[in-house]
Amino acid sequence: MANKIKLFGTALVASLMFGANAFAKDALVHMQGKTGDREAYYITSWIVWDRTDTNNILGAVAIKELAVTTIYESAQKPEMASMNIQFECPSAISRIDKKNNVKPLVISGPVKFKIGAHSYILPRENLKTTKAIPESQWQTSDTPVLTKLHQYACYNYEIDTLFRNTIKQSEAKKSFDINYFRAGLTKLNMSNDVVILPQGQASDLILNTWRQFWLENEHPDPTGAWHTKPTKEDIEKYNAQMAKNQATLNELRGKAEKELLPQIKDAQQKFAFRDEAAQVRGNRKKSKSESLLIQVWESKTEDDILRKYGNPHFINSGNTHILTYGNTYDNTSLVTDLNTGATWEEGAYASCDINFITIPDNQGTFRIADVRITAEENRAGNSHRVCQSLFEVPN
Repeated sequence: MANKIKLFGTALVASLMFGANAFAKDALVHMQGKTGDREAYYITSWIVWDRTDTNNILGAVAIKELAVTTIYESAQKPEMASMNIQFECPSAISRIDKKNNVKPLVISGPVKFKIGAHSYILPRENLKTTKAIPESQWQTSDTPVLTKLHQYACYNYEIDTLFRNTIKQSEAKKSFDINYFRAGLTKLNMSNDVVILPQGQASDLILNTWRQFWLENEHPDPTGAWHTKPTKEDIEKYNAQMAKNQATLNELRGKAEKELLPQIKDAQQKFAFRDEAAQVRGNRKKSKSESLLIQVWESKTEDDILRKYGNPHFINSGNTHILTYGNTYDNTSLVTDLNTGATWEEGAYASCDINFITIPDNQGTFRIADVRITAEENRAGNSHRVCQSLFEVPN
């Protein structure tokens, strides 16, 4: 039951963050193969999971996982497959150039991917039982479908923003503005041949694929399930089961909302806080280290800082707080020439301060809007090493 609550909670977060359920969508992003052996690839969740190991969170590579459903036309293949595909992507930090601008994502050569946990197929001969797809090892491919899915996984921040903007654009029309969404994909140098369908169950995807795209061919149906008309008894049994499922769903919703509401509110606050944080930073020129720390720490609370760094040097300027942490290396000493009386300093000195600038969100919680680094040294390179010892990631 705990796993079900967690999964529903994830869907709840997605619903609240992406807007009204009327805009929940499945996306057909690729179709391939000749008639009789076609495959349709859908993105069935707009949530891209970051599977990067915590020890590598500041590295150049991020592991992103995308939920993909594939519908097969051939009678020799399964009815469908549900796959959690992981891709190696350039990390957000690695995409910051020397001028601290975010570089566009450039895909060149084969992509690196693997099949993640909880993937499965639905055999045609038994629609009531799924068969697990084992996790795979990392492998490379330059096929069009994996290249396209790789873009959706790696461009998750840009596509998330585009999806939100499309929803805002669509509110007056009460329907998803596909032309606006496709234009946004074009600006990202991505293929825009995407077809948007109302979000539904796996069975809805299967039926919609055959009815909209493969209607000229007969749907392979060894069990007879797709062509058998339900009896009155079947309908009553189905309705009773749906009522039972709805009662269970309501129970799960109540539990999930109670357990996850603080997380949902926190996620909403973080998203709303981004514009305010950008105003604090303004057009200030940032070092690469500052940009790196902002990527990791933006929108985190002061409690998050305290849990990681401990007590800071604290400055309270009303609606702005500054939490400072420092480190110093000093092995300098004064040397005197006994013959001449001349005195000079030998040894190395370096100091570094990291200043977390926090401002209140619309609920009064102080969150990180900027990170500023100040350093001093008497030998080039020493302060960088001292500063690196202060770089941490949130718990």
